[in-house]
Amino acid sequence: MPPAPEADPALTGRTAGMPESAEVHMKNSAAIRSGFVSKYREMLGSGEIKNGIRALAIMARECCAAGGEVINLTIGDVDWRSFKDLNPSLADKLGLDPEGHTRQEMDSFIRDLRITHASPEEESLWSYQPEAIGYLPLREEFAGFLSGFGLMYTSADTVLSSGSLPGLDSLLGTIAHMANSDGTKTDFLFPVPAFSVIRAQAKRRGISITEIPADSGRGYCPSAQDVRNTLGPVKQDYTVFYLTPMNNPTSTVYDPETLSETLTAFHKLRPNGYVIIDLAYIEMIDSGKAREIASVIRESPLSDKAVISVSMSKLFGDPRLRMAALLTKDRRTVKELTSQWQTVFASLPGNSELEALAKWKYVSAETRRLLYSEFRRRQDEVLRMLKSVNEKRISSGAQPLIDLDGVCREIPMYLYLRLTGGDMFDLFSETGILGVPGEIFGDTPDHNMVRIAVGMIEIPSFRKKS
Repeated sequence: MPPAPEADPALTGRTAGMPESAEVHMKNSAAIRSGFVSKYREMLGSGEIKNGIRALAIMARECCAAGGEVINLTIGDVDWRSFKDLNPSLADKLGLDPEGHTRQEMDSFIRDLRITHASPEEESLWSYQPEAIGYLPLREEFAGFLSGFGLMYTSADTVLSSGSLPGLDSLLGTIAHMANSDGTKTDFLFPVPAFSVIRAQAKRRGISITEIPADSGRGYCPSAQDVRNTLGPVKQDYTVFYLTPMNNPTSTVYDPETLSETLTAFHKLRPNGYVIIDLAYIEMIDSGKAREIASVIRESPLSDKAVISVSMSKLFGDPRLRMAALLTKDRRTVKELTSQWQTVFASLPGNSELEALAKWKYVSAETRRLLYSEFRRRQDEVLRMLKSVNEKRISSGAQPLIDLDGVCREIPMYLYLRLTGGDMFDLFSETGILGVPGEIFGDTPDHNMVRIAVGMIEIPSFRKKS
């Protein structure tokens, strides 16, 4: 990537030896951002970079270093340092503060486990695990977590993974291997918009991908009719249907009745098909809705072939922990996943397993809900900022920048907003808020959507100036 444009000293207001007024500072910051936007538009147009999340995050970092005020809301990530000063007790309770009381308790717990397992009578924590699917007590925690929502799994149904993405990628490879062994085909059915990394994984594995539209009126759940129109006649292919009932980027939850009809329609048309259900945000949404979604999954004709994915990253505010689980009642899938894990992973990292188990033991659901409340507070601040921008535009005779009517907020980590004009670069130039365009998640450019994520940085508190 070529070097970013340097900030014009005349724009930064730092050469005169005098403090800037707030108005001058805002104009200078906007000018710096506009310079970066112009450069990045050129790079996108020439094909030097793609309009991806990480490229945008790099632009935000470089722009900030040049003196532009930036609110980088690109990556769906969490960084506890962003709330350690405002809410230090939360960082402590989550076990993320290295000097906190909870961290000390977790360290003591891990030390005691190591001492216990040093006995020859106990399972070794240092040698390869023969099954390679993860530490039994940790598998029990994941199974118990989902059972709390009414999805009744056991440790025998549970395969651990170093984060959800490696697990999902290896699951795709496992299903493709089974299809090849059985002399049939694998393809991938992907609703849009939705979390698109797994679509990229399928593409890299050479799996044929079919997109299926999802409607905002149903929480972006694809309908049964959409499934029928997309799949056509009955086939015995091992079609993989990826569903995100708590949907990133849209911050919506699938309509349960639509989901039930969709699962039934898919099963009729692809009786050998698999459904992957990503429940990364199940604990963040209303508990009644979470149990209703779980009930639909449990009672569907695909319940035994469903593979549930759940990760600790966002729920515990620790994405670098890299611990997740795949859970399924299908014994062949468990057997094939075990073989895949033995071939690819050998064993999971023991340190991560013990750290994850300590978090389940010492970071309560109540504490995790405090984290989700922190995200909702940040959503509030972003919406207040954008409302102020709209009001200022309207008062000057311009149209609003963002359509703030009917914004969905069921997942507190994200906002999915429609721009009324321009694009996300224009939003960034004017406000300093940088999100990512909906096209990254498969949405049509005509919808002009932008996703913003609130887990990484503290949102400046809104203060209306007279």
